[in-house]
Amino acid sequence: MRFLEAAEVGILTGRTGRGRRGDDALLVRALGGVILEGPAEVAAAAQDLVPPTPA
Repeated sequence: MRFLEAAEVGILTGRTGRGRRGDDALLVRALGGVILEGPAEVAAAAQDLVPPTPA
């Protein structure tokens, strides 16, 4: 559930240009939970929603 909430925040931020500091970190942290707990197919789909982090 946390991942879906964090993904929604990311989508809305992309649409409106408004977001809060740390929103990306919350999404990445929630993705980690999906990767650890979910089936491989769900984790792969979730990773598609998370933009790559800059090097």
